[in-house]
Amino acid sequence: MCCCAEGRLYGHGRVDFGEQPPTPVQLEKMSQVIAILAHALEIDITFSNVMTHAEAAFMDGYGPGSGDKEMRWDLWYLPDLPFNRAMRPGGTALREKAQWYYDYYFKSEMFK
Repeated sequence: MCCCAEGRLYGHGRVDFGEQPPTPVQLEKMSQVIAILAHALEIDITFSNVMTHAEAAFMDGYGPGSGDKEMRWDLWYLPDLPFNRAMRPGGTALREKAQWYYDYYFKSEMFK
């Protein structure tokens, strides 16, 4: 996604996305792409298979709170659109939305 230029992370889920925050359409399309790729690659939509850059960076030691000058926080927290604007872990939000699309398109009797 192309967004968050000049964004800043303040910690504890406080994020300034800059002048171009991720849009609801970008978040929905990203979730759809995850669902399509999971289906095509025959993988489950789980944390170990689908991570944000922030989640992968955290595991590799250069994520939020690491103190690394190359710290990455991409999509660490996101607004839980379209339901509300409460911030929640971005990977969780994207995986849950992706799982909904996966179930709807690839498991629904309507599409078989």
